[in-house]
Amino acid sequence: MFLPCIHIGMAKRTVSLPLLMLVVHGVCLPASAQVCTLFSQPAIPLLSAERDINIGAIFSIHISALLKMHPFTTKPEPTTCVSLSLREFKFVQTLIFAIEEINNSTQLLPGVSLGYKIYDSCGSIAQTIFSGMALMNGYEETLSDTSCSRPPAVHAIIGESNSSPTIALASIAGPFSLPVISHFATCACLSNRRRYRSFFRTIPSDYYQSRALAQLVKHFGWTWVGTVRSRSDYGNNGIAAFEEAAKKEGICIEYSETILRTDPQEQFLKTLEVIKKGTARVVLAFVALRDFFPLVNVIAQHNITGLQWVGSESWITSRTVAETKEYSFLSGAVGFAIANAKLVGLREFLVNVHPDQEPKNELLKEFWEAAFQCSFRTVGNGGCTGSERLAELQNEYTDVSELRIANKVYTAVYAVAHTLHNVLKDFRSSTNSSKGERPTPQKVLEYMRNVRFTVKTGEEIFFDASGDPVARYDLVNWQPAGNGGLQFKHVGVYDSSLPSEQRLQVSQEHVLWAGNSGQLPVSVCSESCPPGTRKAVKKGRPVCCYDCIPCAEGEISNGTDRGASHDKPLSSSWATPQSAHRQGCRALQKTPAQPALLCPLRGDDTSLRRATQRWVGLLFPPLEKGQVISHYATCECLSDKTKYPSFLRTITSDYYQSRALAELVKHFGWTWVGAIRTDDDYGNTGMATFTKVAEQMGICLEYSLPFFRTYPEDKVIRIIEQIKSSTSRVILGFLVHWDLEVLLHKFVEYNITGYQWVGTEGWISDSVIASMDKHHVLQGAIGLAIPKTQVTGLKEFILDIKPLKSSGSAIFTELWESLFQCKYSTKNDSVFTTACTGKEELSQMQNSFTDMSLMPIFSNVYKGVYAVAHTLHDLLGCKEKCASKKQPDPLTFLKHLRKVRFKTKDGEEIYFDENGEAVAKYEKDEEEPMKRVEPGNWTEPVEGAEPGSRAEPVEELELMKEAKPGSQVEPTKEVESGCWAEAVKTKELGGWVEPAETKELGGWMEPAEKKDLGGWVEPAEKNELGG
Repeated sequence: MFLPCIHIGMAKRTVSLPLLMLVVHGVCLPASAQVCTLFSQPAIPLLSAERDINIGAIFSIHISALLKMHPFTTKPEPTTCVSLSLREFKFVQTLIFAIEEINNSTQLLPGVSLGYKIYDSCGSIAQTIFSGMALMNGYEETLSDTSCSRPPAVHAIIGESNSSPTIALASIAGPFSLPVISHFATCACLSNRRRYRSFFRTIPSDYYQSRALAQLVKHFGWTWVGTVRSRSDYGNNGIAAFEEAAKKEGICIEYSETILRTDPQEQFLKTLEVIKKGTARVVLAFVALRDFFPLVNVIAQHNITGLQWVGSESWITSRTVAETKEYSFLSGAVGFAIANAKLVGLREFLVNVHPDQEPKNELLKEFWEAAFQCSFRTVGNGGCTGSERLAELQNEYTDVSELRIANKVYTAVYAVAHTLHNVLKDFRSSTNSSKGERPTPQKVLEYMRNVRFTVKTGEEIFFDASGDPVARYDLVNWQPAGNGGLQFKHVGVYDSSLPSEQRLQVSQEHVLWAGNSGQLPVSVCSESCPPGTRKAVKKGRPVCCYDCIPCAEGEISNGTDRGASHDKPLSSSWATPQSAHRQGCRALQKTPAQPALLCPLRGDDTSLRRATQRWVGLLFPPLEKGQVISHYATCECLSDKTKYPSFLRTITSDYYQSRALAELVKHFGWTWVGAIRTDDDYGNTGMATFTKVAEQMGICLEYSLPFFRTYPEDKVIRIIEQIKSSTSRVILGFLVHWDLEVLLHKFVEYNITGYQWVGTEGWISDSVIASMDKHHVLQGAIGLAIPKTQVTGLKEFILDIKPLKSSGSAIFTELWESLFQCKYSTKNDSVFTTACTGKEELSQMQNSFTDMSLMPIFSNVYKGVYAVAHTLHDLLGCKEKCASKKQPDPLTFLKHLRKVRFKTKDGEEIYFDENGEAVAKYEKDEEEPMKRVEPGNWTEPVEGAEPGSRAEPVEELELMKEAKPGSQVEPTKEVESGCWAEAVKTKELGGWVEPAETKELGGWMEPAEKKDLGGWVEPAEKNELGG
């Protein structure tokens, strides 16, 4: 019989066997002995002094732990830590200084002495957890039955210095209500009270820093920036918050690179190449200090200069970086730093530290050797004598001119002390408290939420509901110092407690910019458009990158930077139809009506296309509407002829794709799947149809989540968390490629792999997505693609494009510069920018433009043009020559367009059914042209190999034929057990099926209503995982 007790420093709890083995590492004797013995050596603090009440602390005293390969045949040796950090050791001594100061105070905790137990995490998450468990449990070698009723080893833990280890520490301490107070963990994620219920910090959250940085970049007029971040919780969450805020400020990001100090040299060189090739002159580095060193080393080796650096608080006040002469290229850097402070008496305390104070303490000896670059194991030259004087040393440890973070350690100690003071004060005044009663961690946590005090520096300290302090930053600027290094100049402030328009204050006249210039650098993607032109956003590029297009005949613009044409859904309340295409140019007269409009938008722009139908309806009487022919709008809703009588398309409706995907999922025996959809007409309507058909086939959806590329970060994180917590291993992605690009980055950030993806034509054959998937998130994905086709001569036509001989040369010039990474005008550009000659050969390029990977879509455009041409040919009585050139009226044109039937020059027959639909055909994108299948049959793809490669088809699937687009689908009578409690009632909404009632489906709520343009509204109730 084994002892059923694990000492967790709180109470007796039932713990699962794996956790018991992990935490206790003990051998239990028979119950009569009531004793457990630890397998391994107990975790002993590096520095400790036990007194009345003890505080725990965890710092990254050593930079890293040596990685060992364990054979699992013997007990692992204790972790070996290397490279002592003078900065972290300074934090340790600041904590001890604060405790000694409190113990000598007659005002704070009179009659009670504070002790401490300080552990080293070695920059390791595992060591942080190990140390945290030791602080909760104590470190006795044997545990008895009475151990579980003993008070905890410490009443609060101060630490850690980095976000990722702190997340781990807060996760294990939170369930036991043990307060954790960090002085340097800034990740905004730690403000989540549901996950980190006992976490506090004395340093502001990156929620504020990221927004402050976006406001700073906007203040200087930089709309085109590159970013580099640490591949950690600190960097990932910080940049995500910055990108969200930057987007609202109209700032575009050219590239976003990730680094980690353990990356190989090749990875840093790749990041360097991206920075060199970029046209952005401003680089935001949201990087942890230890990750920053290898990056600046590579930059210094390759002599990259002339960039304007913007830094996060982790490195922007690092004297080690600033005083290194090789890093002078950082001159002009700006960034937000924690406000500086002076701690009277700290320097004297620091320089009085000596190994003789604790002769047996190896850490003090190691510190001495690191500080003086000597060794106690060496006699004579290079040996330590102990007579060295710290007061004569100038380094990061003895320097007290920058106590920004050390002050936060000091403040954290005082926060614990004031909390304990308030608890004990109430104990003494309470008649129910016994004499000598000591506070529990739960009581300390309760009081800490309301603690409020002023430190001797004059700063008032308190925590908000999330455990965060008020965010105040200094704006610092790196300027040359006399010794060849750089120094910090205070040039502004940011205070989150002030009104939004007053938070950022900058003394710009005192700022020195990159290259020691007094001139504010410019970083934009495109210059302002002059009068007489309008902005036209470049397809597939950020909104900051645009061409300046002359206004059309009959239109004017009399100012600079007139609005751009965006590929976004437009409001149905615009003043004129022209605003959908001519934002920025003012119409002087109405343009004549056209018999047909070819809609040049992607599949996810269905909302805009439906809105376009509406304003076309305003131009013509009800019986004479203009025609819209789309090559890529697949929403089933557009098949509703009562709403869209003049709509036709050369691409297949999602009515068929949704059913084919359900058939595909069933074919592989997957009955438990998750789904994520683009939150627009394309995704919502397609997913509604799939859900209905899947239900009929006995397929259950664990979750069905909406996603859009502009969602705020907190909403995206909730989506990621729900996917991570799910049990289904198959994800149906009813997404457009733009949304999947954003989502793919998130999956990489959170290391989500191993799922079987099923894709729609919106992304399954997109070569850009395939090339982006470096981490193989989508490896093995299967899905349905538009059949391959051939347009004879198109490739040769495209490869013959030359910017100087093309009409509308501005857009072709931009295309050329993008393809060949060159510039026609290199003025004010990087020295690394290559000049365009116009003689570059497209035929030598290998990319998505030249390999015709989008040929199926090009072909649909081609078919749309020829459908119009053949209709006009018939109407105008053309044989050898057209009998008339009179423009036909729209009603007559529409009537003939519906009946048009012709063959392309490559033999494909084109016609439209009664709903204006093309024949439904799908296939997997293949290396070799694929045999076409008859309508009603579906080609089934198989798993692919590497991302970007293509797989061969193996067989065909029969198409379901229950109903036509626009018809109502009857609800099923019964549903397979485990899916839904009852059949979901359906109703007809423009030809697509939508759940009529809200049902709880495995912890997620199905939307119950539809937006104006077909999207679904958010669920009214939110659950724990889905938010």
